[in-house]
Amino acid sequence: MKTTKEELLEEAAKHKAETAEKKGEVLKSELKEKVDDLKIGAVDLAEKAKDKWEDVKDKAKDVWEDTKDKAEEIADRAAAKKKEMKEDLS
Repeated sequence: MKTTKEELLEEAAKHKAETAEKKGEVLKSELKEKVDDLKIGAVDLAEKAKDKWEDVKDKAKDVWEDTKDKAEEIADRAAAKKKEMKEDLS
């Protein structure tokens, strides 16, 4: 036959087990929230990286166009100088 103390100990053990189970569920939910935050952060980083890549491509295109324009200017000046020198020699 159970004594009152035995019943109380059994009940206390049961409550501790329930509490541990509930704490486990809370921890599981908190972990899910952290994982969700990480996923969202990863998507944000990917979006920023894509935007930066587009910026880099645009800047590279601008630099290429500027370089091409300057090369054409130099070629035109060189051709003009060559023509001028030929005329001076004639």
